[in-house]
Amino acid sequence: MVKGEIIRNLLIIVLFIVFIFLLVIFYPRFFHNSTSNSNEISLVSNKENTIIIQDNFPMIDDIGKSITDSNENSNVQAYYNFEVKSNSDKDTYYEIYASDLDYDNTIHSNYIKMYLTDENNKPLSGFDNLAVPTFYNLKVSSLNPTSKRLYYGYIKSGETQKFILRVWVGDAYAVGVDTNSFGMKIYAEAK
Repeated sequence: MVKGEIIRNLLIIVLFIVFIFLLVIFYPRFFHNSTSNSNEISLVSNKENTIIIQDNFPMIDDIGKSITDSNENSNVQAYYNFEVKSNSDKDTYYEIYASDLDYDNTIHSNYIKMYLTDENNKPLSGFDNLAVPTFYNLKVSSLNPTSKRLYYGYIKSGETQKFILRVWVGDAYAVGVDTNSFGMKIYAEAK
């Protein structure tokens, strides 16, 4: 009886090893796809990918669009310059998206203005209209359904693309007695 159990257990182990071997040979994408996309591109900045602003100074879009890289008023506005860099040997599509899940935001996302430009301050698609979009109105990310898409683009192997993101509280917001805040993180990921 013990000999029969040992043979049965060995047979199960051998079948399991054969199954894993066949899975690795015939479905390599199953093992590599989840990590390769995140390593194909990287988001590079001299700042953290976290943006937190407060409601002390709501502003009109014309002023928000001209925010410069300064520590002055950095708690009420954000100027985030960053690069998306290809680490792959092939061209790929990618997405830049923002997630507010890690924060207990006390400002509704419908008041958070988002303005994305290239390195020459030329507004990108979706940010080139008269009205600046809010975090709330951005499309849902196709890579992370709990996040908002800022940009969807194409990058060549070894290429680096530069961006500037400006964030502020819109002038339709009514300031109260208490200070409220809104936080988000910015990500870039290959499609």
